[in-house]
Amino acid sequence: MTGGSTRHEAQDTVIPVDGLTFLIPARTFRIEGTLLKGGYVSLATEFALRLLRDAGELPPGEVGAFYGFSERETGVLVQELLLDGYIELSSDRIRLSKRGEDAFNPVTGELQMLSIESFGDTVSLDLVAFAPVDTMGGARMPWLSEIEIPDKAKAAAATEAGRDGFRSNFGEWRERRFKGLAAATVRLQTVDEITPLGRPLTPLTVPVNYTPMISDLVEPDFGNLRDKGRRGSREKLVDALSNLVRGITSPGDHLVAADTTAEWDRGILTQPASTVAGVLSWLQVTHRGALDLPEWLAPSIRLAGSMTLPASASRVFEFIDSAVQLDDDAPPVFWLPAEHAAWGRNASLSDVARELDKDSGGIVLLPRTDTDDSARKELVRQYGAGKDGRSQPLFTACVALPPNTLPLSLELIVQPTRWALALIHVPAPKTGFPIPIGYASTNQTVVNGICTRLADSIARADEESVFWAPADSVPTTILGELHRQLLSTK
Repeated sequence: MTGGSTRHEAQDTVIPVDGLTFLIPARTFRIEGTLLKGGYVSLATEFALRLLRDAGELPPGEVGAFYGFSERETGVLVQELLLDGYIELSSDRIRLSKRGEDAFNPVTGELQMLSIESFGDTVSLDLVAFAPVDTMGGARMPWLSEIEIPDKAKAAAATEAGRDGFRSNFGEWRERRFKGLAAATVRLQTVDEITPLGRPLTPLTVPVNYTPMISDLVEPDFGNLRDKGRRGSREKLVDALSNLVRGITSPGDHLVAADTTAEWDRGILTQPASTVAGVLSWLQVTHRGALDLPEWLAPSIRLAGSMTLPASASRVFEFIDSAVQLDDDAPPVFWLPAEHAAWGRNASLSDVARELDKDSGGIVLLPRTDTDDSARKELVRQYGAGKDGRSQPLFTACVALPPNTLPLSLELIVQPTRWALALIHVPAPKTGFPIPIGYASTNQTVVNGICTRLADSIARADEESVFWAPADSVPTTILGELHRQLLSTK
């Protein structure tokens, strides 16, 4: 019995690897029309109610006999009318209830169990599948990518496409508008007017998971998206997102990255980074809670998955809080990102940056890129003060390192004299999607080793490499100060 339970739990194990947030283009519409509200009226129901209205009251059998119903059919009809509250039963005779009498127009005598009601609502539909989306206002997230619209002609024909999208997904709108059993009795009668309004972008996060008992694939999970609303209503959106995720691959220099980390960690990541079995085993062991590493690397914990995953980030912050003594003279945090399309593409990146900034002298982003205007403008737009210079930068400063400085699949985060994090983004089996594996450590050999490599890279930078910095900072002074802070030791 115990073994069966264990196998079931293992089969259900889902290991998060990343979460990719995309900005979905949408269109908001003001829609006005009419609804039919009330229950479905069968001919048998209508005939029985009309007969009772004319006759006053009758034994149930006479109602059935009048229309040629069998005893069983009569029993079912009477039971339904009783449950719906249209008739009352007393002394084996039935008559109209108050609700049954009110179902007839007192002037014309027509049965009017269905009522027509006007409605007006503001609805947002995505511009790929034209299904309902929840638009979110508030913070800008310029580091996220807006997905391309596959059918731009349809998206441009907003009024007609919006009308069709609302009709197709009326059931989903109805469930939101009318809760519980009331929703089942509402039908769309007409869409009289549809007015296109704004074009919001709505963030949507796609989990990327590894399920060991199903396959060795690390792949996006569209289950929640597919389960929403009408069956297949978001399939076009799923296809568009799937194509985007399929195009994301690791840089491929993970073995060089493992050689680099071996300079300070004795090659702890060499084996898991070099084989399929190794990286998948690292994911499973970490997910099961085995966070410890060899004694000579202590204090350190094992990590797997993107730093923007809530589980990964909270694990790191808990470790830092328990292992590091804080003081007032806090050095900055240096963050060397992995260079691929998935890095940082999550709405929670700002939460992680905010938490890192809390007990530090700011965060210095160290991307590997050229120093031309186009690279500078893009990074300023994504993580700096924005095109207009009015946004709050996500990172305190940004210094571009030469592209060949360190392996592109290597991600390093370090706060000198305190703690460090090293992740190698290894290509997943078959798909090549980057799987981050590594550790966080307060071991000073690790911290100083990472600081030394980053200091060597900054020493090769020039004034043009300082993309932004705190106000009134001089680029040469900034570079010198960062170099000094990285080489500080306990």
